[in-house]
Amino acid sequence: MVLALDPRKRTALIVGVALLSFALETSGFAELPHDDAFIAYRYAENLALGRGMVFNPGERVLGFTSPLHVLLAALLHALVGHEALPRVMSVLGCAAWTAQALVVYRVLAGALGRVAAGLVALLLAVGGAGSAHWVALETNLAVALSLGALALALEERWRTAALVVGLACLARPDAAIMAGLLAGYGAWRLRARVLVPGGAFLAVVLPWVVFAHVYFGSAVPEPLRVKFQRTGFLPYLEHLLREGTMTLVGVDEPDAWLVTLTWVAAAAGAALLVRRSRRLALLVAYGALHFASYLYLRPFRAHEWHLYPGVAVLGVCAWSLVAWPVVAWRGVAWPWAPWAVLLAGYAWRTLTFAREYPTAHWFGERDRTYRAAAAYLRQNTRAGEHVAAVEVGTLGYWSNAAMYDLGGLITRHPAIARRPPYPYAWLAVDSHYPSLEPEGQAPAREWDGGFPLKLYRTR
Repeated sequence: MVLALDPRKRTALIVGVALLSFALETSGFAELPHDDAFIAYRYAENLALGRGMVFNPGERVLGFTSPLHVLLAALLHALVGHEALPRVMSVLGCAAWTAQALVVYRVLAGALGRVAAGLVALLLAVGGAGSAHWVALETNLAVALSLGALALALEERWRTAALVVGLACLARPDAAIMAGLLAGYGAWRLRARVLVPGGAFLAVVLPWVVFAHVYFGSAVPEPLRVKFQRTGFLPYLEHLLREGTMTLVGVDEPDAWLVTLTWVAAAAGAALLVRRSRRLALLVAYGALHFASYLYLRPFRAHEWHLYPGVAVLGVCAWSLVAWPVVAWRGVAWPWAPWAVLLAGYAWRTLTFAREYPTAHWFGERDRTYRAAAAYLRQNTRAGEHVAAVEVGTLGYWSNAAMYDLGGLITRHPAIARRPPYPYAWLAVDSHYPSLEPEGQAPAREWDGGFPLKLYRTR
């Protein structure tokens, strides 16, 4: 048993498992494409090449939500170049995924014991929270930093915790939830001395806020403006409840009883954690407040990665309920069965996704189609011409063309002009937006694969 090992061997075992986990994650998902990630990569490339922190040179629009992701990508672009950057950034996402498991183990070990904490961490490491889907984005990095700051605060390492949670806020604005929780906990523990870590936090965050106001005119990202409350309250509440259930249970259309069972199990696990250590109320509150904040923001339901931090905490709570009997009834075999079923099920699901995403509609098929269109645009667009599309990341990064974002992320208040004169020279329309096709006009090129796309010459 892990408990019987001396501290050195136990540490070696943990490090070995983490390295193996990272190696497997990287081998399976380093090539995973995500269109939104290429928006950050394009900003990063332009920054690395001295064109400024812009998507289109000369157009200062804050079209990304993660300055830390862009800055890291810019640094890595300077080291590895254009072609390798997407792969390296996905490897970074895999490292953040592994880091989450390590931090969860560290946070839970004191309350649940090392064995139960290890079991929960292992379920996260094999993909129980769906981490693999988002390795190309900043999501895993933001959660790893948020949980890391929590672990440091629980160990009373306040200044380091403040620096890390500041980086988490730069990785994703919703990490401000963790910053607020730690600020409150720190004020209770430190009283007036909380000003020191508070100053460290501001030293990380304020420079970006000031720079964004000066450079972009506002520190509020355009994606937040575009996505704010685009879904009704009840539809988004249903989406939130089902998204958590689908991820943890692996059922695409869960029945109401399964949704209820999942959330009740997570609530019972949360109660167990808080009963074992009141300080773990911070972890539970992080997940609960994350769900509550998105119930207020209510962005497009298709953007499931927004809910990942809450889903990860939901999983940790539910898995704690499953893992605890393994320790509580030590020497009894049956408590291992539910945990083993979950481990095998999650591992199989993650391996299946690794095998299938190269041909999946929203991953491999979309990426191949957009890259083919980008190659065509790279050869045929002229200086000063813009290419309009609803999704501009992959097309923009691989074509190097100026983009006109019909989704409004990197183009402020886009006029979705359907009649001449068009404010763009090219229009890319995929099969999900047929209403954008110009009337009575044949496409200049089209791709009829699994992700159909038409490219129109508009002027």
